[in-house]
Amino acid sequence: MFIKDKASALVGLLSMGGGLAAVVVARGFPPSLTDTDIGPSVFPMAYGLVLALLGLLLFIQSVRGRTAPVPVANPAAVVQEALQEAAESADPEHAPVHFGRLVLGLIGAALYIAAIVYAGFALSTVLYLWLMISLLKGPGAMWRFSTIALAVLVGLVVYGVFVELLQVPLPAGEWFLGDD
Repeated sequence: MFIKDKASALVGLLSMGGGLAAVVVARGFPPSLTDTDIGPSVFPMAYGLVLALLGLLLFIQSVRGRTAPVPVANPAAVVQEALQEAAESADPEHAPVHFGRLVLGLIGAALYIAAIVYAGFALSTVLYLWLMISLLKGPGAMWRFSTIALAVLVGLVVYGVFVELLQVPLPAGEWFLGDD
């Protein structure tokens, strides 16, 4: 068997293995206590099945290669450009390394996890998304309306899906619980 893209084939196989392992582990979870509750195994099993299916598709694609040729006006120019980009990215002097963004992202994730206890899931998630989207978009993006709106919208959708639709309780935060 000739594999055209070995890295994608390996990732596909690992994804299939991880997905199937998640399904096997989820099958061992206890059943739901009520008839209306979906039970603790549904989400891990669904994610495992989706991961295994996507891994299978990636593996098949990496074995078969591209199914249809892409029409190109000047193939030699495209090849030359691809080789130039590969040479520049292999050169550490030209490779864009953003260690500052990486460190800020890791610090942001740690602060997000710590903030959930105090500020709750909703507020912490919106703030975290706002900062991470700003970090990914680059300088000047923090105060753009689109960045703030996207963070609020995604945060509220995630919160709404889990709390209202799936009825999964999320932390309200110690700051908002009051002194009962």
